[in-house]
Amino acid sequence: MAQEKNRPYGERFIAVAQDPRYSPEASLRPAGDGKRDREHPIPAVKEQQLGVQQLAWFGFTSVLPMAWNVTAYQGDERLGALTLAEGRGPVLEIRWRGGDPVQAERQLKHQIQRLERRGASVERVESATNTYRVMLGGSTVVLLARQRLFELSWPRQPAAVETIVRSFSDQSHQVFWRWTLYGVDGVAPGRWSLRKINLLPGGSRLEFVRHSRRILLGSWSMAERLLNGHSLEQWAATTIPLVKNNPAGRWSSTGTTRTFNVPERRWFRGWRNMLGFRHNRQANCIVWFQVEAPDTEERLFQVVAEGLVSPERPDHTSG
Repeated sequence: MAQEKNRPYGERFIAVAQDPRYSPEASLRPAGDGKRDREHPIPAVKEQQLGVQQLAWFGFTSVLPMAWNVTAYQGDERLGALTLAEGRGPVLEIRWRGGDPVQAERQLKHQIQRLERRGASVERVESATNTYRVMLGGSTVVLLARQRLFELSWPRQPAAVETIVRSFSDQSHQVFWRWTLYGVDGVAPGRWSLRKINLLPGGSRLEFVRHSRRILLGSWSMAERLLNGHSLEQWAATTIPLVKNNPAGRWSSTGTTRTFNVPERRWFRGWRNMLGFRHNRQANCIVWFQVEAPDTEERLFQVVAEGLVSPERPDHTSG
């Protein structure tokens, strides 16, 4: 996995790592603040279907073939890109820019005019609003104007175009964003900065910060081997330092998620360190989160805990 420099829209960019499962830590630019819809704080979890996976990244979500892996990433909510590959061959690049739907629609029109002047064939996708399919030089590009302008580029024979376009959603106007990739499946406030990314074969982790507060979203693979017949509480009590070192901590349940709360004192204030675990049997992984924040921010703890829902049975919708 690699980070790449931005290139102009309409110019295909391909970057494939030797091992698509590996990623070094990446420090990205802070996500910008902005007005967001507060009526539905938890983005929806889509039904898990055989042979597909859900990708959720910087406020947008899409359904992709299960065999596709992210091999390059860069940017933040206002400007960025992801490259996906199957094996060692690139299959799709997703690029985005902008910050509001009016600007995105204006940029879409400008982009279409520029591509038509270059001789591209442009046709509207009837099943989706502000969506156009572009053919140029043997490659396929789909342009979507949502909260931002998105460019989906297939460098070779296009695959799963209709499924991806139909499932594509931009939820960047919401307060909380879902993040789903390599077993990670949880939510974090959109205005928080994504400081570190670890995407490794045995476990993945995303770290978000806001002032002195912190949220971690992660997963561990081979859950059945890790648990070895024990419950999540029994396993955590012998494996996770925060649980081992705080026997007086309080366990509770939120749906299929088990949470562990430890009260603390920081800077003469009441503070809380909360861990959450869920055993995703379908993917054979343990999905987890950690929240460190003042204990007065009960809503933050509640939403992050409720966001760690099972993809087999969605518990929340975004309207």
